[in-house]
Amino acid sequence: MLRSPAGEISPDQVEEIGVPELESAGATDVAVQPRVSIAGSESSHITAKFGSEGVLYWVEQYYPTNAGQTYVVTFSFSETLAA
Repeated sequence: MLRSPAGEISPDQVEEIGVPELESAGATDVAVQPRVSIAGSESSHITAKFGSEGVLYWVEQYYPTNAGQTYVVTFSFSETLAA
């Protein structure tokens, strides 16, 4: 989990800025998923595929906010891992 350097970011801002930001970092298949509730706060949910040295993996990112601070929570999974 990382703290957003911008402090609090709305789900609309995350979804607008997050997709091109992930793509500029080399992600493919970037998609905004339905929002979820984390600890009573509406959170954006973005998925993307990354590759490093021929190894492909998926990331699931969530952006919960608490006390005026948004956090970036990332889970990474092997591309071959079953759903």
